[in-house]
Amino acid sequence: MNEAGMPLRGLQVVVTRPEGQADALIERLETLGATVLHAPTIRIADPPSSTALDAALRHLACYDWIVWTSANGVARTFRRLETLGLDPGLVRSCQLAVIGGATARTLIAYGHTADLVAPQAVAESLRDALIAAGVGAESRLLLPQPVTSRDLLAVGLRAAGAVVDVVPAYQTELNGDAAANVRQWLAAGRIDCALVTSPSTVRGLLELLDHDREMLRRIPLACIGPVTADAVRALGITPALIADEHTNDGLIAALIAHQTGARV
Repeated sequence: MNEAGMPLRGLQVVVTRPEGQADALIERLETLGATVLHAPTIRIADPPSSTALDAALRHLACYDWIVWTSANGVARTFRRLETLGLDPGLVRSCQLAVIGGATARTLIAYGHTADLVAPQAVAESLRDALIAAGVGAESRLLLPQPVTSRDLLAVGLRAAGAVVDVVPAYQTELNGDAAANVRQWLAAGRIDCALVTSPSTVRGLLELLDHDREMLRRIPLACIGPVTADAVRALGITPALIADEHTNDGLIAALIAHQTGARV
């Protein structure tokens, strides 16, 4: 393949997505010529308790909408339905809303199509789309969320008059196994940039570096969207780039544009 077909040739990229969620991104980067260093900074795990989620799933008919803000939330919801011996088709008693294309595709993988997909993969866009779709007084929504999440969506929907049940569906944990690799790659000058796809991957990367912000500052960070970029800025670090489209494809497009103009 010629250089035009491999615009990332020679670029050494750290991918921070968890195991099992990075394959498509890694494959695409390698096809474009990049050398990929996979350092999954976090693991996706069960929440401390599934009591609230279980209760909600047993009473799905009480809800008008189920709203997911991540592919992990979708996967954990259907895994819990299976664990409880409940029919996954019960979700169709509600309308289904998702935050973006990746989450919509995960829902399709479980046999369901979203009734609403936010125009942009951020909570503000999802909130506005739901309100535009008629969510308001007397609407009841279920939000399966990570244990630690932004409350902007729930707050905005409640301000519109909706009853919103936020239930923990999963949590993220540090994957300490990746620490040695990241430090070795950095010491050897092998990292041209790192792709960070959520605030938790940013925090995970910092933890792998023993909270050494100066060391993290040596790694140009390519952010999938504004929420992740804000997490980077909160550490006093300027993102190297921010994708306009908040997806893997958007992140790759931003990386190509940046790389072909000037090395990351």
